[in-house]
Amino acid sequence: MNRDKSQAIAASAYNVCGPKTGEAATPRNVWTFGRNVVLDCMARYADVHDGELFTRDEIIAARNLHVNS
Repeated sequence: MNRDKSQAIAASAYNVCGPKTGEAATPRNVWTFGRNVVLDCMARYADVHDGELFTRDEIIAARNLHVNS
């Protein structure tokens, strides 16, 4: 998986599952919201939103990419 797609998945997960702060996450700014918060959102997003925009496998692969980097 490439970095751009993983950033898009992280931003989407944050926008769905993250705290509503009034500022939307984008692939460019998603990590400014806090690494642990974003990773937690990605885990919850995979469990609930499989196949809506991304498959569960894609979401988990993106999360693993960021956990291990």
